[in-house]
Formats: sequence, structure tokens, C-alpha cells
Amino acid sequence: MIITKISDVQEIVKLLQESSLPTSDLKVAQNSFFFGVFSGKSLCSCVGVEFYAGLGLLRSLAVSPTYQKKGIGSALVRHIENFSLLQSVDEIYLLTTTSRDFFKMLGYSHIGRNIVPKAIKDSTQFSSVCPDSATIMYKKLQDKNRIHR
Repeated sequence: MIITKISDVQEIVKLLQESSLPTSDLKVAQNSFFFGVFSGKSLCSCVGVEFYAGLGLLRSLAVSPTYQKKGIGSALVRHIENFSLLQSVDEIYLLTTTSRDFFKMLGYSHIGRNIVPKAIKDSTQFSSVCPDSATIMYKKLQDKNRIHR
């Protein structure tokens, strides 16, 4: 499995729409990065991270049904965590309506809205895209998770 940086927003939008995930605020900008796995020329999985004031916001994790339960989602999350550490980010947040157990298995903890840092609260994803009923999760990243080359 090869994880690749993605800059074609349309490929990401198509996969996210197939997965019933929000796309209204999707952009590849200076503070956001997307990575994915391709099968041939088709994007079969993706994940993004946005950086705000030294914090990470994991977003848009999607894996096509054919490729689910093969470890791709976990590998993408680890990639985002390692990438975030390389950007000097060691706290990562996410909002989810469907994958709480998956992220809990990866070491993320549920947190209350009242303790989310302002920079994350001010993100479009947090402030207007995800519903108030979304679960907010957090993970403190550690250097031991970093890929050593």
C-alpha cells in the first residue's frame, strides 16, 4: 500500500460524497493536506489534516466499501499523525458522527466541546460543517509514533 499526497480536490470530493461525508468546505490550502491510497487510477481511500495554531484537525477519513477492514483507514490515520509530528504538531482533534469506536481503538479519547481549543472551534469543520451532535475526539501524539527513516 502506497500513501500519496493528493492535490486533486475533485477526486477527494467524489470519494467523500460516496461516503456521505461533508465536502462544502473542502480545499487543499496552505494549512490543509490530504493523503490517499489509489487502486489503479481510482482513489479508494483518503484522509486530511488541517493545521491551526500548532494543532491538527483530522478530517475526511473515507475508505471505499471494497477496501474496508483491510487496515487502510488505520494506516492513513497513522500517516496523518506522523505527518503532523513532522510539522511540530502534537495534538490532534477530530469530529465524527459514525466512527467513535474506530478512533477509540486508535487511541483517541472523547472530549467535551467546552475544552476544545479556540483555534479548532473556529475552524469551518467545527463551527458550521459538522453537527453539534458530532463526537469530538482528541489524541496527544508522541515522538514514539513518528516514522524513523
